[in-house]
Amino acid sequence: MSRLARRLVLAASLIAGLAHAQTPVGDYHQHVFSAADIALAGPDAGLQPLDAKDVIALLDAAGIRKATLLSLAYMFGKPGRQVEDELAKVKAENDWTAAQAACYPDRLVAFCSFNPLKDYAIEELKRCAGTPGMARGIKLHFGNSDIQLDDPAHVARPRPGSSSNGSCRRRRM
Repeated sequence: MSRLARRLVLAASLIAGLAHAQTPVGDYHQHVFSAADIALAGPDAGLQPLDAKDVIALLDAAGIRKATLLSLAYMFGKPGRQVEDELAKVKAENDWTAAQAACYPDRLVAFCSFNPLKDYAIEELKRCAGTPGMARGIKLHFGNSDIQLDDPAHVARPRPGSSSNGSCRRRRM
């Protein structure tokens, strides 16, 4: 079979699969945009306010039942970005995202975020873990946080009590 014929068969198989695909039950990567996000991104970013009510309308239109709202708080800790009272803005953004999810608790769950290389990272993780509606997960954005996985200091950074004994521990938040 020629290369072109194989590609056509593959394309036809993919199209047939898509035609029979079911609508996803959940959207695991959804952002909401607060006024603070829009101001931080600037006018050229083209962001417009998007809250939980808007997300629910989009989910309904797509036939999707649930979504995970991922906080954009990590953007305030981007290296090179000067943000006045950064930690307060990170907390406010995480709280705003949690409040949005709380409007539709049967459909939305919120994950907090922060730059894991910041001195306040563990403090904010603990705070989020104790925040109703946000104690299920975190959103880490390695690119925005400029995390370098080949830098041992970056890899070791977000570990409280760093007891590196080679064992793997799982912790439910």
